[in-house]
Amino acid sequence: MNTYIGIDIGKKGGVACIRDGAVSIQKIPIIDSKINHEELVNMLINLVAKASLLCHPQDGIYIAFESTSARPQEGVSSAFVFGLSSGGVLYTALALKHLVKEVADVMKIAPSKWKKHFGLIAPELSKYEKKKLSVAYCNDKYGMELKQTEDGLADAILIAQYVQDIIENGEQE
Repeated sequence: MNTYIGIDIGKKGGVACIRDGAVSIQKIPIIDSKINHEELVNMLINLVAKASLLCHPQDGIYIAFESTSARPQEGVSSAFVFGLSSGGVLYTALALKHLVKEVADVMKIAPSKWKKHFGLIAPELSKYEKKKLSVAYCNDKYGMELKQTEDGLADAILIAQYVQDIIENGEQE
C-alpha cells in the first residue's frame, strides 16, 4: 500500500497525504504572512517518518509537488521567497529519498499535467471556476468540506491523486 504526498507550495497551499483511500491535509505553515520554511520542512519529514512506519517491504512513498516558476508581474521579493520554498521542499524530499528506503520517488509535476488529468484546463473556464471545480472534486471524492478559499489544499490533494493514478496505472510522468 503506497503513500502519496502532494505539495502545493504557496501561502494558500497545502500538503496532502493519500494512503489506502484516506486523505490527510495540512496547510502550508505561515508566520507573519510568510511561509515558515523550517516548519514546512519539519512537516514533510514527519509525514515521511510516519508513512515509513506503515510501509511493508513492497510499499513505497511518492512525494510530488508542482514544478512552477515565477509568474509575470510578480515582485522580485515574492519570486525569491517562492523559489526558496520550492527549493527547500525539493532538497528535503531528495535527501529523504536517499535516507529513507521507503521513499520510492520524488516528482516535480507540471501544473498543466495534473490539471489536464482532472479536466481543469479549459479555456472557457475562468480561474475561479477551475478552483471551484478542484475544491468540489475533493469534497465529493473524499467527503471533505473544503471552502472555496482552500483551493491550495485541494490542489495538494489532486497532485497526490494524480501521482497515485499514474503509478497504479503504470503510466509514465
